[in-house]
Amino acid sequence: MHSSTSVLLHLHYIIICIS
Repeated sequence: MHSSTSVLLHLHYIIICIS
């Protein structure tokens, strides 16, 4: 489950960076 949460957090950060 930790892996899934990590991936989601990273995705969110990437989207914010691209924005």
